[in-house]
Amino acid sequence: MVMWSGDHNSFAIQCYECDACGDPFDATNQPTCEGNFCTKVKVDVLGAKTVSRGCSNDTSLATTCSEIDLSFIKTTTCNCDAAQCNSAYILEPAIILLASLLKIIF
Repeated sequence: MVMWSGDHNSFAIQCYECDACGDPFDATNQPTCEGNFCTKVKVDVLGAKTVSRGCSNDTSLATTCSEIDLSFIKTTTCNCDAAQCNSAYILEPAIILLASLLKIIF
């Protein structure tokens, strides 16, 4: 579902919202939020893994994934701009690029 956010240059999209939710993710009856981007953050600290999903209205974000890998902590942050796109097990940069290109073409 895409909704007008009131800003002339952006639309609000519905995203899944949860803290410490699993991967793979069961979206059944999961709360949602609205924003310009859906986010998914995976954190691995010495083998203890957590995943959080949510929304962002940060207009400086891009549809991409980034990774920080230190000796004891690994963080992967993905942003996407399609409705409920943060439900995926893995948001691969190639998939995000393909989705962005299809939006431009169609």
